[in-house]
Amino acid sequence: MPGQHRLPTLIAANPLSGLGRHALRSYWEDIITRYWCRPATAAEVDAAMQEFPSDDLVLPNGLLIVALTEREPVGCGGVRLLPDGIAELTRVYVAADERRRGLGARIVEHLERQAFDHGRTTSSGAQ
Repeated sequence: MPGQHRLPTLIAANPLSGLGRHALRSYWEDIITRYWCRPATAAEVDAAMQEFPSDDLVLPNGLLIVALTEREPVGCGGVRLLPDGIAELTRVYVAADERRRGLGARIVEHLERQAFDHGRTTSSGAQ
């Protein structure tokens, strides 16, 4: 229906794939832009992706999910599956024009459910 907002689909993505890299670049661009209060440069995004890699967000060590509309990725989130039943949520991002619609909560709930399904009982931020 015209004017109706369709919910993005949440799918697993390899962080090294085109889709995964696109979503993670958007995450870093948003982080850098907000931190410096100016648009991030491609070089800054490249440097952040190299300094803080996300290649561990693949099973059995972790998982990256991407929120996808018909057009493009509009969000992402990752979970690291750590020892001792701990899961670390990371790289949670929602595009500005998709915010305030519950997508961030959907991403976090999905990641927590995946962590629980992989034997984790406690979630945390960065260690």
